[in-house]
Amino acid sequence: MKSCNLIRGRSTGQFGYRLECGKYAHSSCPGPNECTEKNGPFAVKICARCKQEFPATPEFFHRKKSTKDGLQFSCKKYRLSAIGDYQKTLAGRRTAKRAYKKSYATINGRLGYVFSSMKQRCTNPHCRSYRWYGRRGIIVCFKSADEFIGYVVNELRVDPRGLTIDRINNDGNYERGNIRFITKAENNKNQRGK
Repeated sequence: MKSCNLIRGRSTGQFGYRLECGKYAHSSCPGPNECTEKNGPFAVKICARCKQEFPATPEFFHRKKSTKDGLQFSCKKYRLSAIGDYQKTLAGRRTAKRAYKKSYATINGRLGYVFSSMKQRCTNPHCRSYRWYGRRGIIVCFKSADEFIGYVVNELRVDPRGLTIDRINNDGNYERGNIRFITKAENNKNQRGK
């Protein structure tokens, strides 16, 4: 049996015990020699990469079914910084570009891009097109990208690749019954004076 050392949990302020290996802590340890519990209600886990202590919850560690505690060895904070560092390299930029092209080529990927562009035009004051959309009071009435994709695929039955989104009523919102997909040439004829 591994023995425990008494510690105070940072996130909860509760007392717990840390195993000598330093990986887990919990509040209900029976004592240094009888400790068998690995992950209690006030568990603390040390990230294998950055060596910082975090509560052993999915809020700080991604899930992984193959480990005993069901969490990955490195924390989310470290993984995000590692991904960011990789994307700054040439290989990372190439990988991201390939993934983007692959996703954009699918119907769902294209519609996800269209949805995010609509949201930017209507909600982000720093977007170049905001003055023609958000400032005029045009809003996106779809709550999520999944709802928008479902509407286009199931009700409009349109393949949006090679087409642009258009509002039927130019002063209306992006909502059911007011959107269609047309060619770029048709959409250019349809613009209001800027």
